[in-house]
Order: sequence, then structure tokens, then C-alpha cells
Amino acid sequence: MDAGREGITTGTCAAAAARAAAGALTRGMAADSVDITLPAGRLITIKIAAVTCQDDWARATVIKYAGADRDITDGVEITATVRRTNNAGITVRGGPGVGMVTLAGLQVPVGQHAINPVPRHMIEQAVAEFTTGPGGLEIEISVPGGEELARQTYNPRLGILGGISILGTTGIVRPMCRKALLCSLMPALDVARANGIGEIFLVPGNIGRKAVLENFAPDPLAVAEVSNFPGAMLEHAFRLGFDRVVLAGHPGKLAKLIGGHFNTDSAVSPSAVKNVLEIARENHVPPPGGEHGQAAPVTIEGIIDSLNHPERKKLFNAVAAAVKQAVFARFGVQDLAVWLCDMQGREVGACGIK
Repeated sequence: MDAGREGITTGTCAAAAARAAAGALTRGMAADSVDITLPAGRLITIKIAAVTCQDDWARATVIKYAGADRDITDGVEITATVRRTNNAGITVRGGPGVGMVTLAGLQVPVGQHAINPVPRHMIEQAVAEFTTGPGGLEIEISVPGGEELARQTYNPRLGILGGISILGTTGIVRPMCRKALLCSLMPALDVARANGIGEIFLVPGNIGRKAVLENFAPDPLAVAEVSNFPGAMLEHAFRLGFDRVVLAGHPGKLAKLIGGHFNTDSAVSPSAVKNVLEIARENHVPPPGGEHGQAAPVTIEGIIDSLNHPERKKLFNAVAAAVKQAVFARFGVQDLAVWLCDMQGREVGACGIK
């Protein structure tokens, strides 16, 4: 791969494995590598880990390489089993370890295996030259251990059950790829909308998710994680037309929006402490840290812990209102609620909660 340690998607792995297996079955080619054309036209060479061929089927395996940004699929085997069929054309389906779609709103219809359209096309393109004779080919993509891996992904929350998804829009994984991260987050909003959710809760991560489930008891589909991308996720939620959007979670992330930082990654956005301390001064909340000249806390959680209940409520209600105002200034949307909690999931402030 290129400098920068690009990786390859599960879709590219599946296409390469399918090509190697199809070549072995139809031409007796036990290749140790194959060339795959990516959606943008770039040609890359993929190493084949293993090939097995019998009279009526062949199987090939590619080891997924995630590049510089390691994820749970790094080092996983992606396997394609190719069989001859009497029907012309190419059939692509999932096997063990590839999830089944059970909820509407995704790129794949309910009742089909989670092999997204671009990877499916890549697989078909990769084996097309091996279908010149009578009949056709059936391609089964499987992932040993995929069901266990999927429990560590968003798949169960999206109604994708029994395995991981075969994904990829470009075929490669670039280090710190914002687009790839959003492609894993935004489907939660699509699924929620397609399944009749009217009020959506957007949370930075697990702390916010757990707190919302415990304090509001919504349908789990109504809670979507935004990671460090509240701006992009808010925009998508507003575009989908939810009846109501609630931005919920710890102010350590959400108070960054007050300063216009809608990407909350610490590499590109400053700490929210300054914003919160400024709001404390504006609202005549005693300086966090006590009455004896102690230094102000350097974390949001420290500020929360340093205040008594009335002071904390006053301050973080104002913080929630400032977050709401920042979202309005950026998107022009009024019907937004903000709910803030501490690290234990207890409410510390809110604005617009009904």
C-alpha cells in the first residue's frame, strides 16, 4: 500500500478473495496475489493467504489489513467460496460471520446479508472475466469469528445480526479517515428514521448513551453516537427531519460547541474548561475551586465536583443553553434540547427538556 500506511476495506478483501477463488475454480490458477480495481479506477495488488480448490468449488482467503488505524477487523480472515451454478450471471451472498440486515434504513434491504452495494459491485467486477462459459458463479463471503467480532461494533444497534458487515466506498482505509468514521456513525440515524423514531438522542459515546437509556428509557434505536463529529451528525439528523433532536452527554465534549468547535477531537479543538468558566463568571456562579483561593479545576468533571448542587445546576443549565444557542447559530434550528450529565450519568444541567 501507499505511504501513510493505508489499509484495505473488508469489501476489497472480499473482492480479492472472490477473484482468487474464481480463478482457481475456472482456470486452475492458485494465485498468491491478485489485482483489484478500486471504485476510483486505481489498481492495487492484494496478497492471497490461502487457496483451496475442489471439483465444483474453490475457496480463497485474504487477511484484512487496517493500515495505520487499527480496528477490530485488522488481521481477520475474509473468505470467498465460489461455486458453479446452472443459472447465468453472478450471485453474491453472505455466509457465516457476515451479518443479516433486520431493520430498514440501511443500504442493504431487510433479509439480505450486510454486503454493501459498492463491495458487492467490486466482487462482481472481480470475477466477471471468469463467467464466459455456460452457467454462472455463486460467491459466498464468510468471516470466521465474525459473529463474535460484531458484538464489538455498531451492528447489533443497527439491526445487523450474526456477523460483521462487508463495507467500503473507496476500497481503501486512510489513516484518521473522517469519512470512514462518519460512514459507520450515520447509518444509526438512517435506521432510526426509517423505523419511525421521532425523537433522536445524539450522544458523544458510551457515557452519554448509558445515561440517556437510564434517565429517559427511549427505544435503543433512538440513541445515536456522534463520537467527535457532533456537527456532521447534527446536520444529518436535521436533514432527515426528526421531530425533535436531543444533544445529550458530558459537557467535557458538548461544551466545546460553545466555542464553535463542532469537531471535538482534542487534536483540533481546545478544552471546554475555558468556555464553562466564562459562563460561570457571566452567571455569577462562585469561582469553581472553593473560597480560599485554590486554583480552578482543570477538567469539566473537576468543576462539577467542586460546586454544590444549586451552583452546579445554575451553571450547567446556562452551559446547556449556550450549547443550544451555538447549534442554532450554526444550523438555524430552534427545536433542539440539550441535556448534560456527569461521568456517572447523573443530570447536571439541561435546556429545552420537556
